Amino acid sequence: GATSTLCVPDPEPRVSTAHLQLEHTATGWFVQDISRNGTWLRDRATGEERQLPHISRIMLPRAGELCLGRPFADDPRRDYTVGFDAADA
Repeated sequence: GATSTLCVPDPEPRVSTAHLQLEHTATGWFVQDISRNGTWLRDRATGEERQLPHISRIMLPRAGELCLGRPFADDPRRDYTVGFDAADA
């Protein structure tokens, strides 16, 4: 969308115009999936993958990846995968 900080082009299109909302608080980083096709989370420490619940706000692990609009298995070239690392500053 016009106010988005990060834009990920998707010719299919499975990445929504407004896909995620990220929020930082004193307790950590939170993500909320507001998309029509979903978001998948991979925890770097455990390797666990799961689909984020729609609209629910959840705390992100310290490091990992988010796959937009499709499961990780459907993104072998990692075109729609965004990595993150919330290392202490």
